[in-house]
Amino acid sequence: MASADAGRVPPRVVQRVVLDYLVHHGHLNAAVAFMNEAGCDGDMQLSTAQREHAAARQRVCSAIHDGHIDAALALCDTHFPGVLLARPTPDNPARQRSFPPHPVSLNPFHLWLNLHMQQFVELVRKLYAEYEAQTQAAGEDNATLQAALAEIQLLNARVRTLPQEESDVYVAQIDAMVALLAYTTASDTPSPAILDPARRTALAAQINSAMLAHAGLPPDSVLSYITRHTACVLDALHDENVQVPRTHPIVALTDTEARNEVWDDATSTPSPQRTNGEDAVLRTPRMDGEEDSVILPPWGALGVVDL
Repeated sequence: MASADAGRVPPRVVQRVVLDYLVHHGHLNAAVAFMNEAGCDGDMQLSTAQREHAAARQRVCSAIHDGHIDAALALCDTHFPGVLLARPTPDNPARQRSFPPHPVSLNPFHLWLNLHMQQFVELVRKLYAEYEAQTQAAGEDNATLQAALAEIQLLNARVRTLPQEESDVYVAQIDAMVALLAYTTASDTPSPAILDPARRTALAAQINSAMLAHAGLPPDSVLSYITRHTACVLDALHDENVQVPRTHPIVALTDTEARNEVWDDATSTPSPQRTNGEDAVLRTPRMDGEEDSVILPPWGALGVVDL
């Protein structure tokens, strides 16, 4: 019988994964607290440069989360010059070869466009607030409206410089955003998802990955790579009709209820049938394969087009 410790991950490896996740997302205070609590030392300590880089990334992402896109643009230009470019530029294959392909584009021009699209969204959000408070009339003399129109004009001019396939993706998004100007409240718009704060989260994650990649660091956390690799393995096992023993470590990661259920091969959902005994098996659940990189953040209900 296999040892009870078979397949267990050493605590120090787990600590590295957790620390990497915290630093990747800019949770610097949490990372320091975790290092102190876990007694991390030696090569697991963060250098001054690592702390400064994480803190700068956190400031950029916080500005995006708060809807302060102008501030995010300025911070990127100050701390991460080259991450954003206002003109088309080819991807740098030499920089990207070291890491697995990222699911979302890190092209500096795509990032610049995405931030300016979000800037328009934030202006529309402000415009609706002004209409609701009746501090501004829905007329052409509204300064916020003029700023939003200027943003759209800038975007329209820049997306024309993209290859046709990419330009079509952006034009469709911009058309949907422009339609927001025909309304005075978010509840009346045909595309409320455009105003969903989740857009900020997705965009911040994309920019964060770009800032890391620009510095020659992995654009994703180790935990993200592990998750994607596991999903790929499960997908391959399913395609080969491989059944996974209930005692396998990958199954042990699930909760007790899930381990006692049998995965139905046709629907990929647990059936109510129970299994008994240590030699019972679970059908490997079907996992969606990775998407090709997309040039926009995963903005959910908007239906981003893959390239």
